[in-house]
Amino acid sequence: MNNVKKAPLSAAVALVLGLSNAQAAVIEEVVVTASKRAQSAQDLGVSVSAFAGNDIQDLGLDQATDLTAHTPGLTTTNATSGGTPIFAIRGIGLDDFNINNSSGVGVYVDEVFASSPMLLGFQLLDLERVEVLKGPQGTLYGKNTTGGAINFVGAKPDEYFAAELRATAGRWNRYGLEGFVNGALSESVNGRLAFSYDRQSEGWQRDIDTGNRYGEIDRLALVSKFAIAVGDNTDVLLNLHYGKDQSLPLSPQNDDSEARANDTLFLGGLFDGLLDVPADARSVRVGSLPLDRDEEGYGGAITVKHSLDTIDITSITAFEHYERSVVDNYDGTAAAFLDLVQNGELKQYSQELRFTSDGSGDYSWVAGVNYSVDEVDVDDDFILLDSAGVNLTTAYTQKSESFGAYFHNEYQLAEAWRLIAGLRYSRDVREFVGGTRSTDGSDFLGAIAAHTGTAAFAGQSILEQNSEVTENNVSGKLGFEYDLEDGSLIYGSWSSSYKGGLFYGGVGAAQGVLDYVKPEEVIAFEIGFKTLLLDDSLQLNGAVYRYDYEDRQSLVIVEDPVLFLVATLANVPESTITGGELEFQWKPAENFDIRSGVSYIDSEVKSDLSSADVRGLNLLGAVPAGTDLSQAPQWTFNLLMAHEWTFGEHILRAQADYSWSDRQFAALADPVAQYGPIKSLGGRLSLRSSNDLWEFSVWGKNLADQISESYSFTNNSAARTVYRQQPRSFGVEAVYRFD
Repeated sequence: MNNVKKAPLSAAVALVLGLSNAQAAVIEEVVVTASKRAQSAQDLGVSVSAFAGNDIQDLGLDQATDLTAHTPGLTTTNATSGGTPIFAIRGIGLDDFNINNSSGVGVYVDEVFASSPMLLGFQLLDLERVEVLKGPQGTLYGKNTTGGAINFVGAKPDEYFAAELRATAGRWNRYGLEGFVNGALSESVNGRLAFSYDRQSEGWQRDIDTGNRYGEIDRLALVSKFAIAVGDNTDVLLNLHYGKDQSLPLSPQNDDSEARANDTLFLGGLFDGLLDVPADARSVRVGSLPLDRDEEGYGGAITVKHSLDTIDITSITAFEHYERSVVDNYDGTAAAFLDLVQNGELKQYSQELRFTSDGSGDYSWVAGVNYSVDEVDVDDDFILLDSAGVNLTTAYTQKSESFGAYFHNEYQLAEAWRLIAGLRYSRDVREFVGGTRSTDGSDFLGAIAAHTGTAAFAGQSILEQNSEVTENNVSGKLGFEYDLEDGSLIYGSWSSSYKGGLFYGGVGAAQGVLDYVKPEEVIAFEIGFKTLLLDDSLQLNGAVYRYDYEDRQSLVIVEDPVLFLVATLANVPESTITGGELEFQWKPAENFDIRSGVSYIDSEVKSDLSSADVRGLNLLGAVPAGTDLSQAPQWTFNLLMAHEWTFGEHILRAQADYSWSDRQFAALADPVAQYGPIKSLGGRLSLRSSNDLWEFSVWGKNLADQISESYSFTNNSAARTVYRQQPRSFGVEAVYRFD
């Protein structure tokens, strides 16, 4: 080993030896409500990663997808240029980006379930904390989820006056302003108003033909909350929120040669001069397509909590309305070919009623019922060939009705042993009415018909789906928790979970593409531990797990008589996921903090997936036993180090964070859908007053300027569409707090 290689190792050893002589600090307790009552995350027999409000600011977490870089086992990506987030925990989530489907990872904002990916692009505004629960959740939550749950818990009003303004400025003419004001409005009413406006007037992508810029940002979010005391035992929380996004979307790149694309499509030079781009995230080819994004949503929730002697009764009534229109350069080329215009509207209503014991004795319990209805209206245009006036339109209405009843029990068997048992009943009804039709373009469609041997569909309905399906399921959980004498916790669980069936809501012409995909079920086994060491200065948590997966809902690529290739959903009959995670936090000194996490996932299809398993549709590629599941990177790693120095009345904080995620797949039966690894280095340098009245920071993201692939798939021309991560960004931030 030469001296260059020795230097980092020597420095790390010297740092650890030096810190070992310093006075260690006790790690602060993180209180979560994952079990529907406030308790320390270290006392909860579930694998959970938690972020407090100051963590969210220090890490520069802007949107929900930013969590993945700091949470072992969590993967997220934006699957379209419009920014449709999809989540997976330990390889279980959602491959599909269509807005009529919901994920195996439940996302809750102030205890209200977000039923569609369309609702997940929100800004992280005025949050008290974020909790990421790993593994099936159903006996404590309104919705049954096979992968886990992410809880975004907003700050609540209280009687104390407080206000904050936070201004940012960064690369590509980015600036923003956010803040809140909080305090008493009367003796019985407290209020809180928060806002965020984010603007970036220069896109970081450039069209190499036209010079046009893409990736501008224009987002606004407002949240108002009112806490009302009604008598001595009843509290009411009213939540009203609004959001708008008129950003200019990014464009993917077409990672394919013109020669191969033209030869594949038999279209004689259609793509000449329109495909090839440098392997640089900044360079794209869009042509004359007017990329656009226009999204707007509003909603409200009323939470009523009434306390009896030993029971709390909670009612949550919520409504959401969201509309979007997005023009997406789906194929990543300058050709007026294979582009996507997405138009959708969502209305969601939910009602939950929950009863929670006070947990003061050896036996505690939570029981609840949840009812929700959501309706999605979609009218998506797929521009097959703009010059010939050929569009395919998928238009439908989907109504989903869900009912769940759950009962969760915890019993103290002995001083150190607790037994956990839960049961859930779920009923889901989905009604889908609509399908795919074509516009005029007879000559072009006729040429396709002659080549493929299919009928010409110009101006006619191609696919129709008019179905209603009802599913019923009973699932449960059985587990234990054992408290060691040193305060450590060992836990284990067996659980079953279920996610309702889905209709694929994309564009296609092949019979069966829009058909119903039956529910998926998971049997999960997990053993874990949580402990504090070195005089409570080192927190170490770990878990190992195995999931037996039946009928996993997975995205696959199949042949199509008009669009050549399309995506659809399929049930993978049998698959397994095994893995483990380790997280630690160490405070070797009061002013020094080290956090890290590592995740390992081994996923595989257990039996061959054939065309017979995909409603007779011909798969693009074989899916033999042993194939990796999608959204399941084998290894992920994250590290954060922060140090503070005190100078009189000022505190200087330096922070560096690094994340790395292994290669992963976007879909099964897709030979080019592998992307990654994804790696990023970030940093932050802050100066604040000792009384926390003001703070000034300099920050940077992707400081090494990586161009890792962040998502990819085979588009309809058999070419590869790929997204790459944003280049190096940096900026400044100023905060002032009013007391």
